Amino acid sequence: MKDDLERGLFQRVMTYKDIHGEIKKRKVLKDDRMWFHPPECPDMVRSTLPSADAFFRSRLNFCRPVGVWGYSLKCPRNNCPARDREDAFLYHCGYANTVRYICDISDWYCMLTEVLACSACRKAAKASATHSIGQFLAGCPIISQLTPAHQAMFPAILTLRHGVDKQVVKLMTDRTAANYMASIWRQVQENHCEKYLHRKDIYSTLLTSLTKERSLLNTIRHKFQPPPQHRKLPSAKLLRKAFLIGEAENTEDYRALIMSTFGKLLKFDSTKKICKKLAGAGCGTAEWCTNVGNELSQVLTSVLTCEESVQKLRPMAKGLIDRYSKAAESPPEEMYVDCGYCRLYGVSSIEKLFNEWMESGMVIHLDIFHWNHRFDAAVRTDHHPKYALFKSALSAAVFAFSQW
Repeated sequence: MKDDLERGLFQRVMTYKDIHGEIKKRKVLKDDRMWFHPPECPDMVRSTLPSADAFFRSRLNFCRPVGVWGYSLKCPRNNCPARDREDAFLYHCGYANTVRYICDISDWYCMLTEVLACSACRKAAKASATHSIGQFLAGCPIISQLTPAHQAMFPAILTLRHGVDKQVVKLMTDRTAANYMASIWRQVQENHCEKYLHRKDIYSTLLTSLTKERSLLNTIRHKFQPPPQHRKLPSAKLLRKAFLIGEAENTEDYRALIMSTFGKLLKFDSTKKICKKLAGAGCGTAEWCTNVGNELSQVLTSVLTCEESVQKLRPMAKGLIDRYSKAAESPPEEMYVDCGYCRLYGVSSIEKLFNEWMESGMVIHLDIFHWNHRFDAAVRTDHHPKYALFKSALSAAVFAFSQW
């Protein structure tokens, strides 16, 4: 990487004169790429003994958003003295000394980053002991300032000490019964082991063919370089953590997708089953999960509340009404609910929540699932041999009548 002019990090050696008139040489990093690929693994040897490093090289990603892409980035600190200034940007301040290994689908690759510094934070650190020098690696707080196109070109999801390639994270998107985290981890481990053993097999094969051509005495005297140890794969928990970090970065995309979903027929339903599954610090903080969906089974909104009351659900209803009005969408025609629609004691709770839509002509109905269960009060027991047949025929009759 240092000496190869075609594949290496540096350009041709440049000469210049310093202030004293002496001619000096310097190496300048290439500013037209971020990926550096090593030569192909050798498949034959003629006269010289092969080095083990030539068979186990990995590609390198040098993340330089300022040095290569020429971005003008702001200091990510909230207490930066120059946060409100439009002309205050981070400047290049060297390169990181540590190399981060990124886990790919079948191999590892290295990642280097440039170091960016904030002059305002540096001056504040000299004046006050409470303020620290602002130096940042080209990681998550810096990448988030790039355009979406360049953010997509960043290859990995970084954790505190490790990194996982986005191609591995994409394998976890489709979560099915046969595609859980441990299964993905075993598949990635199998790919890594297969590639490592393939390179090791080529290296040992070439050494064997070379020793046949030499005399036995020269072969015994020479010490061959052993292959490097196989790097241990991150645990399944680390892959899950990288997946969650990647999903957190897509929160705005998911929010925009949900906020652009509408419908003419809505379904309003509340349940306690979701809240019972909360664990950790969120356990016991919510009792009801209220969802609003449309006729295409798409979720318009979902909230967690401590009680199912008009006061707690009013912000959700107001936000849903404002979403329709801002998008110039006509109010929904019908809304199906599980309870709270009866006018026996006056205006129902659903009518209070969606008063503006009720004035526009929206009609509230009891959904077929809960209407069907109202017949349970007249049934002696649900263990009757014809109970399931009765409920199925009743539901089919209702939908046949609605279609007619």
